[in-house]
Amino acid sequence: MTFAAGWCLTALVSLGAQQIAVPTARVVRAPRLVLPGEIDSNSPMSWDLVEGTWTLSAMVSWAGIPALLSGPGLDRMERRDSVTITPHPGHGIWIEAVIADDGGAWYGYYHHEVAGDVCGAPLQSILQIGSARSFDHGRTWQDLGIMLEGPPGSVACGTNNRYVAGGVGDLSVMLDPGHQDLFLFVSQYSRDRSAQGVAVARMAWADRDAPVGRVAMWRDGAWLPAQRVAGADGEPERWAY
Repeated sequence: MTFAAGWCLTALVSLGAQQIAVPTARVVRAPRLVLPGEIDSNSPMSWDLVEGTWTLSAMVSWAGIPALLSGPGLDRMERRDSVTITPHPGHGIWIEAVIADDGGAWYGYYHHEVAGDVCGAPLQSILQIGSARSFDHGRTWQDLGIMLEGPPGSVACGTNNRYVAGGVGDLSVMLDPGHQDLFLFVSQYSRDRSAQGVAVARMAWADRDAPVGRVAMWRDGAWLPAQRVAGADGEPERWAY
């Protein structure tokens, strides 16, 4: 994976007395940085004190298999190993975002792909968003469950998209400065065009260890909680919005 493609975006802010800062930006040349290995995901990174040494770690994924990179800096990252997730949610997962809490635990938020058998198209995927927790800087993870799925009836069977038939995924997250709420920015792949694009979800950071059913979506000017959906044919219940 190539970082920055030889360019860097620099944000500039001028602060004057009693003036509101107006941000500006400019593009400048920068050295090309390449992360090792094949990557088809976000590459969330975290600085941590590991065995007395400050270490930069990154979670990367390829073809639904997450792996750990680490090193003393962005230009000296090395691939460590594929990571383990217990219990594994099945199918492919891509850990797209990582937030560390004040105690050092990592909370990973992943894009999960399930085969589109409901559409008779097993090569297409239906996307979900889940969470996992690590106490050893990303080497091993405990799955915390699927947090969010697409609305019932929103899968676009017959779509021309060769890869995705529906659901929500391809996410990024941001923790608010007061560590009160976690915001999730998710891509929606709905049959209804009005429900396609990027949506915003919110979860209280205090619920990070038990996130299932705790997510609310911003819709029509309000935060609406996820709804419990009964599973079919003995399958577990789901949470959709």
